[in-house]
Parts: sequence; C-alpha cells; structure tokens
Amino acid sequence: MIYRNIRGCVLVAIIAGSFGSQSCAGSQAAPPDAWAQHQAISQTTQVLFRAGDFATLEKQAADYRGGSARTLSGYASLDLFYNSFDAYSPYGDIDDPRIGSVKRWIAAYPRSATALIVMGILLKDQALAFGRLAHTSGLAGTNALMGTAPEKFVSRLLDAERFLKSHEKQLRDDPYYYRLLIDVASLRGATEQEIMGLFLAGQNRTPANYGLAYQALIQLADKWNYDKSRIDAFIREATDASQPQEGDSFYVNLYWWMSVTHYKWKLFEEVSADWPRLKRGMADMLKRYPGPYNANRYALMACLAGDRQTTRSMLDQVGLSPDADVWQARQYIDQCWTWSHGGTGQPLGVLAEFMGEIGDQL
Repeated sequence: MIYRNIRGCVLVAIIAGSFGSQSCAGSQAAPPDAWAQHQAISQTTQVLFRAGDFATLEKQAADYRGGSARTLSGYASLDLFYNSFDAYSPYGDIDDPRIGSVKRWIAAYPRSATALIVMGILLKDQALAFGRLAHTSGLAGTNALMGTAPEKFVSRLLDAERFLKSHEKQLRDDPYYYRLLIDVASLRGATEQEIMGLFLAGQNRTPANYGLAYQALIQLADKWNYDKSRIDAFIREATDASQPQEGDSFYVNLYWWMSVTHYKWKLFEEVSADWPRLKRGMADMLKRYPGPYNANRYALMACLAGDRQTTRSMLDQVGLSPDADVWQARQYIDQCWTWSHGGTGQPLGVLAEFMGEIGDQL
C-alpha cells in the first residue's frame, strides 16, 4: 500500500459557495475532496467577513440554510459557515473588533437571522477570552461553572445567552440556533434537563440536524458519566427521528465521533454499537456521499468489527488514496489490507489499542 493523503492547496474564490483545489507547484488542478471543500467554505466566509461583504454572506447562508447543502462527505455546509466565525479568531479577544463589524451587518440587515447568530457566536467567544485569561492567571478554566468562574466570563456568557434568547422568534428556524444555545448554556453549567430541553426544541423544528444532535450528545454523555446504555438510547432515538431524511447516517456519525472524542475507536469493545446497523448506515452514506472520506471510514469500521469481506471491498475502493485523517498511520491501513486480502491474524485488538493511543493525543 502507498500511504497518500489527498490534499493540495485550496484556491478560494471570493464568491459565495465556490471552491476548488490547485497544486502548490502550479501543476494541473486536482479533483476537489471533502477537506478542500470544507477549507474553501471556511476561508471564503472569513474573507467575505473581513471585506464587509454582508450581501454575499447573506446569500451564502441562505443557500446553505435548510440542511440540503452538503459537502462531499455529507457535512452540512451551514455548520461550516458558522464554524468559520469561531475559527476566524479562536476564543476571540477581550476587545474583539469583529463585534463592531457584526453590528454594522445587523444595521444593514435588521431582519437577518444569520447576522444575529454570528453575534451570539462572537459574544460566546468573548466570554471564552475572559475564561482563558483567568485560566492563564490560575483563577479558573474556561469550563468553570457560574459559581466559580471569573465575573467577566460569567457576565459575557450570560450576555450571549440573553441575546440569543431575546431573538428566539427570529432565530429558531435556523438549524444552528439551538446548537449554539446548547454550547453557551453548557459553558455556564446548564443541567441535563436544560440541555435535553434545548435539544428537543431544536429537534422538533429540524429533526435531520446532525450538528444539533452531536452538540447535545457530547454534553449529555459527560453528565451521564458515559453510560453506554443511555448514549446508545440517545443515538438510536436521534437516528429514528432523522431516518426519513437521513437513513441511518446519524447512527454512523454519532458513534464515530463519540469514538473519536471518548471511546478511542473501541467501537465494539466499550460501547453498544451495532455493526449491522453501522454497516447499513455506511452503505447508505456512500450512496449519498461517495467520496473517499466515507469510503475510508467504512473500511476502518469494518476492520475494527472483524468483517473481512467488507474491509477488503472498501479498501479496494479506497485504492492508493487512503485518508490520513481517518487512519492516522500507514502501518494500520496496511495491517487491515493484509488481513482482509488473505493474510493471517486479526487486526481488531491491536488496531483498537493504537487508535486509543492516538485518541489520547488529540
């Protein structure tokens, strides 16, 4: 096997929604992959915002809103759009100049849900800037509860929450609204009941909203002490609610990211993941989003599950273009390749152990 991760340089056009990839050396352009697409959305959004091109940002968000705009991997383009404002300046600055820009945006488009949500994101970032400052001073971490957090951290966090809730009627149909509210509420120590209430309110409006389900699950799982039966019940219920639009993709993605963030890839050792359902969900996702990222994920999960036939089929499809973000190291895709193509041994235990070590470093 040749270990190669398709990337290349992203050429971002300052036109909403456009993207492409181009080699750094100026050779013939490579076909776009999911990573290039994600980077293009993020970079284009940041450039437009710096330029004060609010009209194009409004059009970009309108094109993405509703959940139908997806990248090659199946990721919601609207989530990438809003995440760009977090990535633009992580944790914000105490005197964040972006807030003045968003005020001008709101003045130009007073009925804009997009501008109001971006303001909520920046107010949250400003609170985190105070939390980071306090953490550096040894006072508290950015995840401190209200009772122990620095005064300005709490004040700005509550400002963000009040701001978002005061515009609920205008914002509640935007798929990102309840996800952002869960994020802000969790930072100030919201209860399990509060988080679940926000999730259900959002799910009622946008049942096929993966970002909302993910944000709720990572907060609730911690409160449940990662009880696998409660996590499995949440994932199954969220999948069932989204099934008419998304099939079993929620089941795949929620378990995948729970493994990345907590279970260290031990999908079939420490959690109640059902391989037949995961397999069905991955097959469906590949039909909808047949890019290399999902093919690589399917191959890895099949290898961890000990499904030799599926592993071989998917690795044959991956060919010479394995995704480094999925596999992390050449030796592990090689191990799955050798085993699935008739070699001896079972890679499940060693591979899961390695992925656990990788997860500890992330």
